[in-house]
Amino acid sequence: MLYGKKANRRKIAKAAMAAVTLLSLPSLVAMPAMADLKVCNNSPKKVSVAVGYWKNSSWHTAGWYNAAPHTCVVPVGGSLTSDNYYVYAEGYSDKSLVWSGDTSMCVDPVNVFDIKGYKGCSSAGFKTRKYFKVSTGSYTNYTYNLNYTASPSKADSDAAVGAAVILGTLAVLGWAANENQKSEENACMRRCTRSRQRCVELCTQ
Repeated sequence: MLYGKKANRRKIAKAAMAAVTLLSLPSLVAMPAMADLKVCNNSPKKVSVAVGYWKNSSWHTAGWYNAAPHTCVVPVGGSLTSDNYYVYAEGYSDKSLVWSGDTSMCVDPVNVFDIKGYKGCSSAGFKTRKYFKVSTGSYTNYTYNLNYTASPSKADSDAAVGAAVILGTLAVLGWAANENQKSEENACMRRCTRSRQRCVELCTQ
């Protein structure tokens, strides 16, 4: 009878250990690998992203995918099946902030869109934007960073203009002083009654 109780306890302990092992397995083997095209906004401003890609025997453009500062969006989910994708991005509010390239494709500047084809944008009621190419090669998962370089501030611009004005003024003053010195030397030479060599020595000191 005592042996039976010990055996039951051992069985219960083994069952508990197995349950713990099974609970830990999903974190090790059940998580699927991520595969997508991710675009990350490295700027301090919110941006809107559009993407162009080949799907079902035709080109498609889709947007807008809005990314807050220093966050990412996924315009194309799942394993990447093309070597090249095309991306266009602009500031959500600040339209002077643009990431563009050389390939003309369609966008709807106002609404969310998924457009089949890339020709005749205007005749279809859309606008044309210049997309840039992102070559993903054989990767099935790819991240592209929208890098940001701040424009010179107005204070910096004003300082640069001020420095240029000062340098220009100094150059003019230097030229005027040089001309004045030449004029005085010429007047001195005209008044000098000594030998020319001596006059030059006296008037150019």
